[in-house]
Amino acid sequence: MQDKYPDGAPEDPERMAEWRADMYKALYRSLLAGAALAGVYQEPWHYTKQGDVADGILECSSCERTTEVENNFIFKHTVLQTITALQQDASIFCFLDQWLLGDILADTESRDAMAHRFQHKYGRAEACIQEECELSLDGGSHADAHLITWELFKMYWTAEQLTY
Repeated sequence: MQDKYPDGAPEDPERMAEWRADMYKALYRSLLAGAALAGVYQEPWHYTKQGDVADGILECSSCERTTEVENNFIFKHTVLQTITALQQDASIFCFLDQWLLGDILADTESRDAMAHRFQHKYGRAEACIQEECELSLDGGSHADAHLITWELFKMYWTAEQLTY
């Protein structure tokens, strides 16, 4: 794929400062989210001893079947389960969800910019057909719902870049 800009930049040179600031926000949010969830994801392994059932699960990540003892261990820890109830997820992720929502919506400059895009139908707002769009936010505008989605996508993209 050929670069869009001659210097290989990810954004129009006039908008690079804004792009860089947005990437730093996404990077910091991703790192904070990882730190906030690290304890929850490490907890199951913290309470195990060498030779315990957890070692068998870790060594056999491609096994097709688990033993009853392994299943009991997995079901004690929501983060190890592949199918969970909303209440289980909320107990783990709710504090992070609320912080991210508050942090994103506290950025009045980004909120105003997204609202302006939707008011004048340009940029990312051009592609949204509001009558058909499923994004919504209780207590917020349609533009806010898009802003939150956009910020979460930037976090995901940034986290993906960190894994390479």
